[in-house]
Amino acid sequence: MKYIRFMCCIFLSIFLWSCTSAPMDAPNVHPVRLTNFRKFYLLRTEYVQNDTDSVAVLSCGYKDFSFAAQAFITANKDVLSLYLLNEFGTTMGSLEYDGNTITGESALFSGKLQPEYIAADMQLSLYQPEALQKELNRIGLTLECISGADGAELRHILRKKKLLIEIQKSAGEITYTNHLRGYYYTITGDF
Repeated sequence: MKYIRFMCCIFLSIFLWSCTSAPMDAPNVHPVRLTNFRKFYLLRTEYVQNDTDSVAVLSCGYKDFSFAAQAFITANKDVLSLYLLNEFGTTMGSLEYDGNTITGESALFSGKLQPEYIAADMQLSLYQPEALQKELNRIGLTLECISGADGAELRHILRKKKLLIEIQKSAGEITYTNHLRGYYYTITGDF
């Protein structure tokens, strides 16, 4: 009998702990590991910093691989989306996130690349710093933002004092560098 009570207490404790540790904004999508042990949950779309509906050039690279394509990016209170286009305007890949569900398709990238990871990179670049800071603090990371007089913005995401991600935003360009994972994006468009 003591064993059953003990197991019930353990189960109840684990259940209550897991309910309180889940973020309030966590939609029905997989979390993203910003580090090996830090899970970032995508924020709702209402936290976008500035509405964007833009044709852009997306350049990215990882190790010896690099890629560039036209992209159509939408970020507003209803949707966060990215469409990769070839030179004929045909869709080569897509990502859509409405705050609750996410879909992503692409013949270009491995099936191992979950759309949540691309959406997280976009959120870290395009969402309000205050909302990002709240979620990053929850998982033990810090967001530092430095705004320039010309509207430029520099975002650093750190674990303790180690720089994990650097995002440079200026008129018409966003450069996203993930120092921990070794990849980058440059997005040039009307931002």
